[in-house]
Amino acid sequence: MSLRIRDRAGFAAGLLFLAVGAGAVGIARDYQIGSALHMGPGYFPIALGLLLAIVGAASVLRASVVTEDRPGRIALRPVLAIGAAVVVFAAGIDRIGLIPSVFVSALIASKATPRPNVAEAGLIAACLTILSAGIFYYGLKLPFSLF
Repeated sequence: MSLRIRDRAGFAAGLLFLAVGAGAVGIARDYQIGSALHMGPGYFPIALGLLLAIVGAASVLRASVVTEDRPGRIALRPVLAIGAAVVVFAAGIDRIGLIPSVFVSALIASKATPRPNVAEAGLIAACLTILSAGIFYYGLKLPFSLF
């Protein structure tokens, strides 16, 4: 019996996830783990490494079962829109504040769809902005300026 890889890119990505996850667990295995309420320095790297390894194993399994379609063209519009949204957020969070950065980034990211709906994008951006301010500024009290 031989292993038949049907999706080489998914298989390679799965192996990479498995390796990084196993590496994180291996590096953090000597750190104190603690508990969910009192996390030690090894808790997060081990938890994240295990989750990454599980995702990698699922990807390897899926790649050996699912048939590979012909690779399509890379959709440039979503790549550019999401990339620009991340850059705008990163550049703006310290300069213009949390609320404008999240709102503008969400509007830019909405351009990733082939036919963006302006009203829908505005509503989603407003909801994300309110949630972000509520969670990160008021809830977690992170040191961001709102404006």
